Amino acid sequence: MALKNIVSNIKNYVKAVTRNQEFIELFDVDNQSVIFFNVTDANSIEAGIEAAPDGEFIFQDGTKIVISGGYVTSVEKPVEEETVETTVEETIDEAKAEETVETTVEETVEETVETPVEEDKDEKIAQLEAENRELLEQLEAQKQLVEEKEDELKEKEDELKEIESDLNEIKNFYTSINKAKAERTSEREKKHFCFIAK
Repeated sequence: MALKNIVSNIKNYVKAVTRNQEFIELFDVDNQSVIFFNVTDANSIEAGIEAAPDGEFIFQDGTKIVISGGYVTSVEKPVEEETVETTVEETIDEAKAEETVETTVEETVEETVETPVEEDKDEKIAQLEAENRELLEQLEAQKQLVEEKEDELKEKEDELKEIESDLNEIKNFYTSINKAKAERTSEREKKHFCFIAK
C-alpha cells in the first residue's frame, strides 16, 4: 500500500474515532479506507447515511458506493449470478430424466447390445460429470481467494491498530510535556511572588 494511501486511511480512521459514534470501516479494491457512521454491518449501508471520505468506491464484492458531501448518494449492488451446486448423482439423474428412449420388445430382450442412444447417454453423462468437477474446482478456487482476502484484511487491521497505538503514545508524550511545562511555569510564578513579597 502506498504511503499516501496509508496516511489517508489513518486520518479517516482517527476522524471517525473522535466523533464518538458507532461506525464500520471498509476497504475498497484499492485498499482505500471508507467509514460509514451509525451502521453495524455492510448490509445496512444505504443512500442517505453519513460516510467519509467523498468519492466513488468499488468493493471486493463488486458493490459500487458513491459518497458526496459526507453522505452516501448511491449504492449499486452487483448482479448476483445464480450458483447451482449439484452432486454427480444429481447430474446423472437429470441426464437420465431428459433422455426418453423408446425401445421395442426386441431391443429390450437384447440387453447386451449397446444402441447409439445408450452411447449418446453415456457420453452426455461423462460430459456432465466433467462440467461438475470443473464447477467444484472453480468454487474451491473462489473459497481460497476469499480466505486470502480475509487474511489481507486482518493484516491491515493489525497495522491500523499498531499505528493507532503509536499515535496514542505520541499524544500521551505531548500531554506529559505540556503538563510538565505548566508545572514549571507555575513554580516560577510562585518563586517570583515570594521574591516580591520579601
